[in-house]
Amino acid sequence: MTTAGSNRERGHGKPAAALIVGLALCGSATWAAAETVLIVKSDDLPQYLAPIARFTETTSFDTVVVDIKGARDEGGALLAETAERTRPVGIFALGARAAWLRKKVIPDTPMVFSM
Repeated sequence: MTTAGSNRERGHGKPAAALIVGLALCGSATWAAAETVLIVKSDDLPQYLAPIARFTETTSFDTVVVDIKGARDEGGALLAETAERTRPVGIFALGARAAWLRKKVIPDTPMVFSM
């Protein structure tokens, strides 16, 4: 019996940065002017440290981490303020609340979601 190989050998190990770049190129008319990806985390959880570190190591975009601390209203205001200031080409959302707030606050910005 033969095995198909590891996920990385089959091409499944590509970092999320490639997805953000693809979404930015396809979905944003202003991608050339913007150079920032917001990393929005639902809360300050240790499980988010590894994906954030890997993403920031592999992307060529500037990154800004936004911790909404599980707060809907305050988190939404923080996300709106940060998005207005940075004009991001994409969002890397960590957690359901981060993805939900992105849809509510900046729905036209491409997003990659992870739990």
